[in-house]
Amino acid sequence: MDKSNAFDRELKSKINITSYHIKPSKDIFEEAWNRKDGVVQKPISFFYKPIFRKTAISFCSLIIILAALISISPEVRSFASNAYEDLRTIFIIKKSGNEYVVEKALENQNKTDVNYGGISINDSNKEYFKYRLGFSYYYPETISKEFQRRDDPLAGVTVRDITLKESELILSKVIKSLEDESYLPILKNYTMDMFITASYSNSKRDIFYLSSSKYEPKHKPNNSEVIKTFSLDGIECKVIEAPAARYSDIRLANLTEKPEKIVKVKYFQWEYNSINYSMVSGYDDYDINDAISFIEAYIKALKEQEVK
Repeated sequence: MDKSNAFDRELKSKINITSYHIKPSKDIFEEAWNRKDGVVQKPISFFYKPIFRKTAISFCSLIIILAALISISPEVRSFASNAYEDLRTIFIIKKSGNEYVVEKALENQNKTDVNYGGISINDSNKEYFKYRLGFSYYYPETISKEFQRRDDPLAGVTVRDITLKESELILSKVIKSLEDESYLPILKNYTMDMFITASYSNSKRDIFYLSSSKYEPKHKPNNSEVIKTFSLDGIECKVIEAPAARYSDIRLANLTEKPEKIVKVKYFQWEYNSINYSMVSGYDDYDINDAISFIEAYIKALKEQEVK
């Protein structure tokens, strides 16, 4: 099996958020009241099966006798007024003791960072993206003759601390804002950071995704852990381990789909000249020493080109 092609499909799925929306009938609560005296055999579940995707969205069950509860609890009344928004269930990773588990949660109760992009950077737009990024980036076609760039660098943006529903609603505006600054005022209430990324491979067919940004992480991501630190040419690097979801269909990257398993992914972070860098491999089982060799070669090449 061609691992690089498989991962390319997965990467493409990760940099796009697909939007699915289900809206129950406007008369759903009236119908519930009319049927309140009936015998309920089981909760009603709503499912949506898109024609062009093999993905089913799971929802919290809606009990017909909800009308009886509304007279008791103001919290339930609030829930009922926004019921269709709260129906969709997402799957999140949580730590339980020394293990990671998948748990169900309501989409409006959990926030995360979402990456959008990317726009291919070439000779015609590279100066514009240097201006937008706020720094000069360095992604040569070859690093130390051992690592070859696989494609043009991509510009993207991270929107921080948003719900899944928000990420879907602002998708088109965020993508357009990468090339059109007139969209930025519309998104002023969101925390956004632009980044640039490119992938490199070697003769062993390892794949390394290198990203750079002016964004400085202020908090450790949930469930992540620094497992190692080391120095390369006077620059401190961190090896960070974090859980990640894997799906039976490698093309899926959808919080509404229950992952098949959880894996521990290792990635690297370092800072140089006020620019923050991160690197992750295309495979879960890569050799850390190969990754360190790539980072070392990149840092050396970066410093050499600054001297020229």
